[in-house]
Amino acid sequence: MNKVVISLALATSLLGGCSDQPVTANIVQSVTDFDYTMNSKQAVSISFGESKDNFCSATIYRSSVQAGYSVTSKQKSTKDISMDCNWGGKYYVQSSKHPTSAVLNIIDLDSESGSVQIGVSVHLVNPSSDSYFTLKNIILNLNKEQVSNLVKKI
Repeated sequence: MNKVVISLALATSLLGGCSDQPVTANIVQSVTDFDYTMNSKQAVSISFGESKDNFCSATIYRSSVQAGYSVTSKQKSTKDISMDCNWGGKYYVQSSKHPTSAVLNIIDLDSESGSVQIGVSVHLVNPSSDSYFTLKNIILNLNKEQVSNLVKKI
């Protein structure tokens, strides 16, 4: 498991009625480097969070991996991104029936130097309890091996 410092300011609502509490996440768990698809197109998934029990996954098309790429999905309005989180023992997803959103921005990408910054924000729902989970303005910094996996041509 590769550890990377993630600079972030995030607020999270784990249970309905709980106040937002700051959470520190400092692990990018993986970036897929194998033949993986989403909607029958080559895709790459980035898993990140604070532990093996509290993490999120963001999946985008490999063809979208480039500096300046930005995608926003509100209430599952696009198939260009898939985002889900396992946090606090609950599973949170994008939904077309609930006010959810997923945002991913590739701020910087220099595969030669191994520098990548990816911005992520999510507002997801646990459909069985109607509770929400929110992460705002997370900046993921990948290490050189993870960058190689991100830009890998498959």
